[in-house]
Amino acid sequence: MTETKNIPGNFYDKYHTKNPVARLLMNGFISSLKDCLNQIKVSSVLDAGCGEGELTNLVYQQLPGLEKLKGIELEAVTVAEANRRFPHLDISQGTIYDLPFENDSFDLVMACEVLEHLEDPQKAIKEIMRVSKRYMLVSVPREPIWRICNMARGKYLSRFGNTPGHIQHWSSRQFVKLIGAHARILKVNKPFPWTMILAEVPK
Repeated sequence: MTETKNIPGNFYDKYHTKNPVARLLMNGFISSLKDCLNQIKVSSVLDAGCGEGELTNLVYQQLPGLEKLKGIELEAVTVAEANRRFPHLDISQGTIYDLPFENDSFDLVMACEVLEHLEDPQKAIKEIMRVSKRYMLVSVPREPIWRICNMARGKYLSRFGNTPGHIQHWSSRQFVKLIGAHARILKVNKPFPWTMILAEVPK
């Protein structure tokens, strides 16, 4: 049987960019994330596909009373960088397809900017739901706006604006339909150019 893989993308430190437009967009993304976090009360969070730990640390700051906060990232070099940046966080190597936790281990499982890199996003969503006892928070680039924006700034022209590593492409409507088939959608935010969904996992 062919192994299902995660497809790593290009590295771009969007959280610390000096580009004013990129900073404006990221501020919108972060505000939307905080808005979703403010809608719920949780004591434990897993950030699946946490990258360099920036959003995990945002959760740490936004929800200081958490009993448990963990991050999982596929790439060993990225895990090392996350631990260098945020030694106070618990971030380890693993795959979203096989999370090393028991059923219902976390009140909230996040997967932000992850699903577009996956050959089998449905499998990842089911794994997220397995370890979540109540909520999931997911985000993806909004297509085709994402690729149009890339081409407008002269990036990835030979790929028609597709960011390296992005192998799944959803419009907001398509992504809402995908998540809504698995969980009860509580909130849909559309910070340009992303779609972000907070949903309640059926149990």
